[in-house]
Amino acid sequence: MTRKVGRYDPGKIESAAHQLGRYEIGAIESAEVVTDPARFPTSFEEAPELAALVQQGKLPPVGERIGQDPLVLEPVHSIGTYGGTLHRGFHSPDLNHSEPDEEFFASGPDSWFAWDHTYSWIVPNVARAFELSDDAATLTVLLRRGMHWSDGAPFTADDVRFWYEDLYLNEQLTPERHPNLLLLGEQIVIEIVDRHTVRFVSPGPNPLLPDLLASRCAISGQAVETGGAEGMGGYAPRHYLSRFHPSYAPGGQAAVDEVAAHAGFSGWAALLKARNDWTQNADLPVLTPWKVVQGKEKHTGHLVLERNPYSIWVDTAGNQLPYIDRISMSNAESFEEINERAAAGEYDLQDNELWATHLAHLKENGAKGGYEVHLNPYLNNGTALRLNLAYEADPVIGDLIRTADFRRALALGIDREEINDVFFEGMAEPNTIAPSDGNRYSPGPEYRTLWATKDVARANQMLDALGLGRKDAEGFRLRPDGRRLRLEFMGLVSYADFGAIAEMIKQQWTQIGVDVTVRRDSDSTSDDRTNDKELRLGEIQLCVFAAGSEDVFLYPDETFPSSMDGLSGVLGPPYVRWFQTGGREGKEPPPRMREVMDLWRRGYVTLDEAERTAMGARIHSIIIEEAFVIGLLRGGIATYGMYVAKTNLGNVPARVVNAMTGTLNMYPMTFYFM
Repeated sequence: MTRKVGRYDPGKIESAAHQLGRYEIGAIESAEVVTDPARFPTSFEEAPELAALVQQGKLPPVGERIGQDPLVLEPVHSIGTYGGTLHRGFHSPDLNHSEPDEEFFASGPDSWFAWDHTYSWIVPNVARAFELSDDAATLTVLLRRGMHWSDGAPFTADDVRFWYEDLYLNEQLTPERHPNLLLLGEQIVIEIVDRHTVRFVSPGPNPLLPDLLASRCAISGQAVETGGAEGMGGYAPRHYLSRFHPSYAPGGQAAVDEVAAHAGFSGWAALLKARNDWTQNADLPVLTPWKVVQGKEKHTGHLVLERNPYSIWVDTAGNQLPYIDRISMSNAESFEEINERAAAGEYDLQDNELWATHLAHLKENGAKGGYEVHLNPYLNNGTALRLNLAYEADPVIGDLIRTADFRRALALGIDREEINDVFFEGMAEPNTIAPSDGNRYSPGPEYRTLWATKDVARANQMLDALGLGRKDAEGFRLRPDGRRLRLEFMGLVSYADFGAIAEMIKQQWTQIGVDVTVRRDSDSTSDDRTNDKELRLGEIQLCVFAAGSEDVFLYPDETFPSSMDGLSGVLGPPYVRWFQTGGREGKEPPPRMREVMDLWRRGYVTLDEAERTAMGARIHSIIIEEAFVIGLLRGGIATYGMYVAKTNLGNVPARVVNAMTGTLNMYPMTFYFM
């Protein structure tokens, strides 16, 4: 395991407790992954209920279950005690689909590696170590010896082989190669060396692959991002899933298709994906600290998890983790209900879907509800307008969106301070999509305000100069064809009420003569999983949502058109296709966007960290200069930015670095009831 350059300068992150607006912000802290063998425990203990099963001969001894290479954690405050049920909430309008942002708290992480809580080091996780070759083309990953799936079956490199050869490379399961296993359009090959050794062989230098495997992505874990439900993950339980695969099941494809039909699926591929969804299938073996015992398909409105008896996590005293017996997650009918139930003290720990507009109410009810509110400002940028740069359904609107001064005028017509005060308690920072000052890819403080300060007079002058000077009787500008200039926003309801923010911008833009229609939607329906996803995203003009990236090389999706995942494709589906295929398909983007894409390609593969840093900063500067994405606010508490925790819940960090993996670096397997 080698040290990687972190994304942040710790000296520029205010890690100590401090005041933000009228609220106190705690100090950054978290559990520590212990890598020094001298600090490893030499004997192990377990939860009483598991010890009883060992006595009954129903489980092997704990030392055999965790294997030779347990993952050792030093809890942030104290060694805990066993027992209890942790109550949480989530909002999932469609219980047939996984909602990773709401549920991944309980999913591990089960990534190959992880980031330490300062984002300065890559630390071991499911894999115990890695080695990157001198040319950065071969990544050798060492698995944990004696590790098991939650049902007791061994976890070995054969589970990686099964996923790669039988799931990922099977076109019925994954018809397109995923960008995470491509290097500039060329396939990365996974090779099996022996039972505990795997190699990722890239067609050229791939120095950021370890960073990717430590982060939330499609190949960094079976449960993180619910990758298994999409045929992704990086590994899969061969001993369980092979029964649904035509290459292994007795009777072949005809037999598994018949099983799928009886279960209500269109074919074996759909059945296998459903069986590989940890939120839906309680029978699926997992590697996470808890495993589902009541999936959403069994009982509408609840997801129940219990401790994994084969968990590899232990504390420094040798106690197998997690301390808490089970997690009970109940589905709320709305985001408003989540916030109200949190304020009533119904949740032991809630770290998602808490809105800044409810902060005062949550604070006021803390003593009565027996909980504390922890503020955890987001580093991974924040709220922005994403523009569909390839929009063509209305040629006039499409041409305007592709005109830099039109985008800049829109940006100047926004009062970010008003949005901040009304929706974020004044705790965010009016900003472009420039990353934080402590980030290595920051283009400089001047890019924080470029086209991001309200200037109605200048915006009107710029729109007049574009030939949009004529107005109708209500003061709205007319298009060249004489019709009213009207844009359409999609305002989501998710981490915040982005629909309401869109309504506020609509009112603000009356001062520059631009009319707006706001269409509200939810991220669960907009994260369209149907075959016409590209078409639907292509019909969107503008979207108010989270955008911007603290690591533009690992997470370019919300900065320029690079992926169709989630809402990232809003930035221009044909440009995404052009970028992903090296120009063979899709539509060629404008010159400055091509420059961004070229910088990204060159920066991703360079072995020179200083060169990559300069290219990352340049990417941000171009995006901001051109207003390809119109930033509104940076930081704040909209995305995982606050969590409520009962005062009797131990080892809850006062604050963690809230960035690329949300709050997974709280290490919830170390929480316990005092």
